[in-house]
Amino acid sequence: MGLLDKQQIDFLYLLAFLYIQQSKFQLALYLLRILRLHTANDAKITLALIDCLYKAKRYEEASKVMQSIDATKLNHKLLVAYYYICSKVLWDLDQKPASRAMLQKYLTKRSLP
Repeated sequence: MGLLDKQQIDFLYLLAFLYIQQSKFQLALYLLRILRLHTANDAKITLALIDCLYKAKRYEEASKVMQSIDATKLNHKLLVAYYYICSKVLWDLDQKPASRAMLQKYLTKRSLP
């Protein structure tokens, strides 16, 4: 498997985002999984994958991908997004207390500069 350059990664990410906006989740998931193979440490792509899985109502799978993220290594902007996405996934998995805890973290971090 050949490596993708930054321009190709950016293009595929944008295309996946457009597919998500059009509710074409299968196509977006395909692209995001390819991108994740090429950029395993890119939290932005992993968060996009979790969000897409959530929107596709694949909550268990989204939860598994959530667990692969080390939140301590995220910058402020990605950490805020992580808490928000996780709260939604956990809520739909009927893990209400955990969801509320993530939402509280989101609200706290969101208000910081």
